[in-house]
Amino acid sequence: MSSYGHVEPHHGVRMTCSLSIGEDPNVYQITLEIQKLEEGPYLGTSPELPGLIVQGATPEEVVELAPDIARELIEVMLETGEALPSGLRPLATTTRVPLVVPA
Repeated sequence: MSSYGHVEPHHGVRMTCSLSIGEDPNVYQITLEIQKLEEGPYLGTSPELPGLIVQGATPEEVVELAPDIARELIEVMLETGEALPSGLRPLATTTRVPLVVPA
């Protein structure tokens, strides 16, 4: 599993993750959108994987937690025979995007 991302000003953090799921040979790529909540923590969601909700004290914690939570969510879908979301597509090869962190 690899995860890389980039920051878009004024839109929170957008991260691209490549996920290898259990026995499934496919690798999936999702975009993780991270927003700071008014209450203080950060919330990560993905337009390609509805149902993915990751909360952390920092954006870095959300980025660290998201791949495992996304993998578990996809594994449950595959195990139960639930159709994967239409926006979630296997990649032919892993895509890497460098992480840019503002100073």
